[in-house]
Amino acid sequence: MSEAKSAGAGGAGSGRSCLLYGCLSLVVLMIAVALGTFFLGRYAMNRLASFVEQYTETTPMAMERVEMPAEEYAALETRLKDFQTALKDGRRIAPLVLTGSELNGLIARHPDLGAWKDRLHLELEGEQVKGQVSLPLDELARIPGFSRLAGRDLNGTALLGVRLENGRLDVRVDSLEVKGQPLPDEVLSQLRLHNLAQDLEKNQQLSETLGQLRSIEVADGEVTIKAAGSE
Repeated sequence: MSEAKSAGAGGAGSGRSCLLYGCLSLVVLMIAVALGTFFLGRYAMNRLASFVEQYTETTPMAMERVEMPAEEYAALETRLKDFQTALKDGRRIAPLVLTGSELNGLIARHPDLGAWKDRLHLELEGEQVKGQVSLPLDELARIPGFSRLAGRDLNGTALLGVRLENGRLDVRVDSLEVKGQPLPDEVLSQLRLHNLAQDLEKNQQLSETLGQLRSIEVADGEVTIKAAGSE
């Protein structure tokens, strides 16, 4: 799981660009990790054997394969870099609009997101993000008492609400299924109380980048990112 985090969060040099190179996909990467650790920590500590049997699998979930031609990916990278440069320079720029297909193309091709290729698929449905994720649990298996999780995956589908207010990203779970089963109400009701993107604030550069944005909106199959000085 630490590999997944490093692929999303990046080092000091990538903190500003991680929102742009991965955008909403980065948020879902962090959500995937948060869901796994929250579920295990709050629900399964004393019922690990039952958890392993009911909610994990020995193989990752099959994801829809996205193929983005090289020229389309190059054009997408140019748009992202232009938006990033405008943010850095404090210039006005038109909103950055990305489709679900483009987000999945970034996951499939961008080197910083390589750990999540074939592990994460996004769809934009109405005002929500639908994320399918196959979360490897080998890292958690190293914790004493959790060895049963070695070689297993947490395969799930979540519907998420996303918004940006005063430079603070807020992501909430609306529904979540794991291994094709809805989570127990006691777990889901607790998850709904938490902003699953709150740890983004710990990355200073990313936090500064979010502060330069006016809004992030999901609607009609697209995510629209507006800079604070957008046109």
